[in-house]
Amino acid sequence: MDWGDFARGKATEIYNLSLACLMAHSIRAAEKQIQLGGRDYAVRLHVRTKFAQKAGSRARAYIQDHRADIMVDADLGREYQRLAIAHEIGHILIALEQVNRNGRLDAPVTEEIEGACKLFEKALCKQHDGFYADAKNIAACRFHTLHD
Repeated sequence: MDWGDFARGKATEIYNLSLACLMAHSIRAAEKQIQLGGRDYAVRLHVRTKFAQKAGSRARAYIQDHRADIMVDADLGREYQRLAIAHEIGHILIALEQVNRNGRLDAPVTEEIEGACKLFEKALCKQHDGFYADAKNIAACRFHTLHD
């Protein structure tokens, strides 16, 4: 076994998978925020073909006490997937806040909550867009010392 070839091959596989990890930083940050609130929690993303046809929406969060699964339609463009995932993160955060306030995980999704999730989606993605619009921010994210 050539371990160098193995290492290079795995690095490529991981890189290619990371390209498919839409909103990964925001998902991990939402998990961290929930965990800081004292709850052991995981959020998983599943990209599914023809999900919108089956579920009737571009994405959906299936929220449980210790885990949420976000399902998003693979047939959407990457920008719409990003928006949909942000929206579902909003649903997760609101649902868990409702649990904190009234102990119920099955609270109905009202127009007010749906509107709040749309605001969350827009605000989060706007901040991402602003960050990536500045070349200094992008340069600051790179690990230049690895290439010296």
